[in-house]
Amino acid sequence: MSDPRHHHSHGDPPPISAILVRLVDRAGERITMSEMVDVVGGRGFGVVLIVFALPETVPMIGLSLILAIPIGLVGAYMLVHGEVVVLPKRVRTWSIKRRHLESAVRRMLPVLRWAERKSRPRLSRLSSACRAQGAVCLLMSLILAFPMPGLNILAAFAVLGIGVGLLLRDGGIIAVAFGLAALAALGMVAVLVGAITLAT
Repeated sequence: MSDPRHHHSHGDPPPISAILVRLVDRAGERITMSEMVDVVGGRGFGVVLIVFALPETVPMIGLSLILAIPIGLVGAYMLVHGEVVVLPKRVRTWSIKRRHLESAVRRMLPVLRWAERKSRPRLSRLSSACRAQGAVCLLMSLILAFPMPGLNILAAFAVLGIGVGLLLRDGGIIAVAFGLAALAALGMVAVLVGAITLAT
């Protein structure tokens, strides 16, 4: 899956698209969080959120709950500990199938490369607000745990946006992600209110 057209200058961190392509190229049948952290180094939780949110942005039956659990646990960890690069040993063993990640990466590469070209460090309070980002990811994981295609995709893009914003230190992207998260949360409330109304 390598794309030699995309290089980065010496000393600069590689773009997200290159990191994801490298993960897929190096992986076996499954990709663990330990492998993700080894490739990414000290770039925080961003790539972990991207890897587990990406497959949710395309229809893949049966993955919602499986991917919601690690997103929720990472969100809870961020909420409690803030920006902690070193993951607990148990968390480092979590994994995702390579074929699921590769399918999502192929679909998302054009969007990610566009975001990389447009992005710049801004709104530093948002880009460094790891606990707020963790709370949003935790909430989105609850939505992702239920089979609701429209809301699942909104929640997945919210988590994906937080991951991209973290890696690029772009609070603008995170602001958009928070907006998507708000829409997903409102949609979930509407679904619950509708269900309660029908039941009564």
